[in-house]
Amino acid sequence: MLGFRPRGLVLPREMRIIAHAPNIMVSNFTHHDGVLVGQPLWTTGLICPSRCFCCDEMTGVLRMPEQKPIKVESGPGEPKVLKTPTGVRGVDIYQFPWVRDPRGDLTVGQFESEFPFLPKRYFIISGVPSDQIRGEHAHKQCHQFLICAYGQCSVTVDDGTTCLEVLLDKPSVGIYLPPMIWGKQWQYSADAALLVFASEPYDPSDYIREYEAFVKAARAPE
Repeated sequence: MLGFRPRGLVLPREMRIIAHAPNIMVSNFTHHDGVLVGQPLWTTGLICPSRCFCCDEMTGVLRMPEQKPIKVESGPGEPKVLKTPTGVRGVDIYQFPWVRDPRGDLTVGQFESEFPFLPKRYFIISGVPSDQIRGEHAHKQCHQFLICAYGQCSVTVDDGTTCLEVLLDKPSVGIYLPPMIWGKQWQYSADAALLVFASEPYDPSDYIREYEAFVKAARAPE
């Protein structure tokens, strides 16, 4: 457990701080009697050991329904890739170099040296109505990397114990989902185009589509 408390954050005793992510910001966070407004979010994952009203009744996974998505503060000028853990197992946020130019902005990443895996497949999701949800599954073996190349959308990641929502609204920001992470993408803007890189060719048998089955597999002893 981390040995400090972020300013403005008050949590009930049963909550534990489990991650440190100084590059990530959040506002209007409310949970029980705790409020964090406009402060750096060092707390990127919260675990509730009992199934209180804020948790999924079937699984005990903390849903944090009143939390706004985490927004990554990123801008032009960073010369190297920055990687920030989220507190959800294995899930990292990447900030790629962003070059501003009068002729048009450029953001770039190199697969072999800067990505967490070498992609074998990509797909682009666009034209999603704002009330529709994509994803809602986990992969047994496939790694994925998501970048919202245009517009914005929210990505929820869940390792069976901790659940977190991240806003993707810049082409220089991506999120890495390793195998056995439940993911959903939603709240698409009308112009959103979500680019997804995958480590494996499409294989229907690699999907886990039932959430309770995912939680059981994710919590099974290795």
